[in-house]
Amino acid sequence: MNNETWTECFSQYRLLGGLTQAMLRKWAADFLVERGFDEIGSSDINHSLFDMWEAAGGDWQKAILNEVDARS
Repeated sequence: MNNETWTECFSQYRLLGGLTQAMLRKWAADFLVERGFDEIGSSDINHSLFDMWEAAGGDWQKAILNEVDARS
């Protein structure tokens, strides 16, 4: 991860609607809770969001579909 990639991820994230952002943040937090994290801060959630985005090839829509599929 480099600074430009991080910036691109969250620049795209800020273009999403508020409900979509909230849904993604909840999924990111749930992911951490499922893995046993006791205390979760905003930095942890941001890194989890970045991982989702990166795994989806830098595409938030694909990241959403991946999460929906994983939770079905």
